[in-house]
Amino acid sequence: MSARAIPLVALAVVGALCWPGPARSGQAQGGKVPAAFRPLVERLAADGFDRALIERLYRDPRASYLGKTVALNLKRIERPADYNHFLSRDSVRSGEEFLARHRPVLDGVAGSTGVPAEILVAILFVESRFGRDTGRHRVFNVYSSLAVAERPKHLEPALQRLQARYPGTTRAEVRRRARKKAAWAYGELKALLRLAARRGFDVHALKGSWAGAFGLPQFIPSSFLTYAVDGDGDGLVDLDVLPDAAASIGTYLRRHGWRRDLSKRQKTKVLRTYNNSRLYALTILAYADRLRQRR
Repeated sequence: MSARAIPLVALAVVGALCWPGPARSGQAQGGKVPAAFRPLVERLAADGFDRALIERLYRDPRASYLGKTVALNLKRIERPADYNHFLSRDSVRSGEEFLARHRPVLDGVAGSTGVPAEILVAILFVESRFGRDTGRHRVFNVYSSLAVAERPKHLEPALQRLQARYPGTTRAEVRRRARKKAAWAYGELKALLRLAARRGFDVHALKGSWAGAFGLPQFIPSSFLTYAVDGDGDGLVDLDVLPDAAASIGTYLRRHGWRRDLSKRQKTKVLRTYNNSRLYALTILAYADRLRQRR
């Protein structure tokens, strides 16, 4: 069973890392911890995680260092063309049909959070195309790789990859980015392990984007722990289920300041807490406006 199909039960208390974390049938558990991740074992153990279980996770043959993914995360390139396709006629029509098909759920979330249904639809489309593209990277490997990205043995290959594609990239720029990303990723790695401990799922089975986000709304682990809610009242939280995904987006935005009477500038500011990109925020607002016009 994949992580997508495992109900994520919301519990109130974060316990110690104690889930059994079984690997799939036939997978060996006696391998060595990859050299890239040995510092993480020490660091996580020092932070109170069970060393034997952490070592077991990293001995799993599915644990691997993602060099290409690290390089991708260490260079931020944004162009209007990266977002324009979200505003095409076909894209907006897709959102219109999705809104019509799921209006009761979306209007219910809008009523309880104050976040318009059109904004919810826009985020769901841009983030994962309504769940059609939630990512294929192992989230555990993404955060583990980024958490050690600032180490010279990993930084240099990433720098070479980036300079080959973006000749103007400097070592100082990549080093600064790696230092910031490594600190962030280590925090998200710990959040992911706590999330797995609460729910007892195989952490290696959870897949998401190259940035470590997963589910319909593309939440990161810390956002799940803080803002994910049970939208359909079944006692579970599953971000691959629309009611939970939409309610979690609405909760996130409301708790970051979304109100019904915000100006466009204020809405942009709130949306940038979801994805710190002005182009992203403006695309969400433009997509929602087009849905309203067609509505």
